[in-house]
This record gives sequence, structure tokens and C-alpha cells, in this order.
Amino acid sequence: MPGVSVTDRDGNEFVLNTIVCPACGPSTERTIGLRGGAHHWQGRGVETRIVECTSCGLLYANPYPTPTDFQRLYADPEKYFESHDLEGRTRKFRRVARQILAKCQKPLPSLLDVGSGRGEMLVAARDVGFGEVLGLEPSIANREFAAEPGVELIPKMIEEFADETDRTFDAVTLNAILEHVPNPDSMIEACARLVAPEGVLYVDIPNEANLLVMIGNRLNRLFGSEAVLQLSPTFPPYHVFGFTQRSTRFLLEKHGFEITSARVATWFWVRSDGSIKGRARALAAMRIQPIANATRTAHNMFIFARRSVPGPG
Repeated sequence: MPGVSVTDRDGNEFVLNTIVCPACGPSTERTIGLRGGAHHWQGRGVETRIVECTSCGLLYANPYPTPTDFQRLYADPEKYFESHDLEGRTRKFRRVARQILAKCQKPLPSLLDVGSGRGEMLVAARDVGFGEVLGLEPSIANREFAAEPGVELIPKMIEEFADETDRTFDAVTLNAILEHVPNPDSMIEACARLVAPEGVLYVDIPNEANLLVMIGNRLNRLFGSEAVLQLSPTFPPYHVFGFTQRSTRFLLEKHGFEITSARVATWFWVRSDGSIKGRARALAAMRIQPIANATRTAHNMFIFARRSVPGPG
């Protein structure tokens, strides 16, 4: 049965199709709530139903909204990255690159960065001592907006790249990318083919079981709203799949990765729209962050894994 086409107020078109969990296949799911459109505090996107797979814990919209023009969603990198601190991101990527370099335990290791955006991770890896650094970035606008000349960004999805090459890398990085892709299972399967035996996989991903979300959802229920704060399938930053510590471990172990360290933390600045309500919301969120960090219910997960067994094929 063909999907239903819907268009948001910004002119982005999505086709809604019923799907099964990409990690588990057909399985039982429970509805978390509604997101987007009338169920977003600014009316962004279109209404979607957010569900959780009861087998692995993966979160996703079902029906799933597939954009008819992927490039249009990421057509303005300056606007998309306007809330990002470029200097802070550069420091973060250098710190992460040094950690990965130490875990590779060899001189001049190779690194593949998936969903490179502006290429900051590649610049950082090159600066701290990696040998070959290569990035995959399907967005035309992001490639044109690359942070520095000389950064090599290949216009391919990782699944396509893995099918076309027989080489492997000492490290593969997924910096804030797994939550954006239409099939996280096939992405991790491709990583298993591209990470060398005993190589390193680094994943930076939002934690959808974070304290801020849990409190927000409870408050919405208290006031009779079905709205939830998980994911953003049809509005920026376009997070279409949601992960917890449980679902991330399930997906990585399924494809032969062993988690060697996992940190759950946050330090992001919560922006306000300038209204009294918006400022109060931002202030409350900032006060919650230290508690979330102390209880491992913070907004982000930083995961290092090692390919412990041969990948598929």
C-alpha cells in the first residue's frame, strides 16, 4: 500500500509508511506519544507517532516519515549549525581523536568519519597524528561548506561505500549521525565490514532515556497532552531513530562489536526563544543537567567499541 504524503509549513514533503523495527524485524512495539505539528511547542514539522520496540528498546516514528528530498533538509549548513560552537566542537573533536589514537595502539592509523558534515573530525584526526583520514558526506551543501580545504569528503552513504571497497580502517567514527539515518542496523553492519579486526568504533549519540525528557513527558501527561520530547523526525535536527544504553548495546553486539567504554554526560547550552515561558524552560533544563550527569541519565552517550569478531561476509 503506498504511503501517505504530508508537507510541513516550510514546504518539506514526507511520505509516511508503516515499518518494523530495523534492528529486530517484526516485533511488539508500544506507543510513547506524539511529536511534531500541533504536538511541538513551536508547531514544527508534522505529527508523528513515536514508538518503542519492546524487544531491543529502539525508538522511531511509525508510520515512518521518509523525506522526498533529502538534500533539501540539509540545504543550509549555516542555519543548521547556527547553534553550534565551532571552537568548542573543534576542541571536542581533537580530544576524541586523541582518545581514539591511543586506543588504536599503532603509528599513523587510518580513520573513516561517517557523516562528516563540515569535516571538523577529519581535520582534528589529521592534526593529532592519524595517517589517512577519509570522510563520507552525502549532503551536497555540507561538502561545499567543508571546514578546511584539502579535507576529502566522498559523496556516499556508508552502505554503498562498504559494498564498493574491500579495505578496512583502524577506526570508524559516527559523530552525531546514527540518529539521522533511515536504517541504523544497516549502518552498523557496514561499520562491521569497514572496521579492521580489533579496530575501534566510536559512536556519539543522544540518549533518549535522559532525565530532561522524562520530566518533560511527565509534565505533558500531567496537563493532558500526548506530546513527547523524544526524536524530531520532521523538523531540525531530524533525529529519526532514538537510542538508549540498552538499544545501543543490542545493535552493536548484534554486529560483532564489544563496548569497551560508555560515558553518559551532557554540557550543552539550552536555548530560549526569549519569551518568559521559554526562558523559564531553558533555566529549568540547565538546572537539571548536573543531576542527569550524576545519575547517568544525561542527554548524550559517548561510546567506544572494538570489533571483537569478524564482520559479516
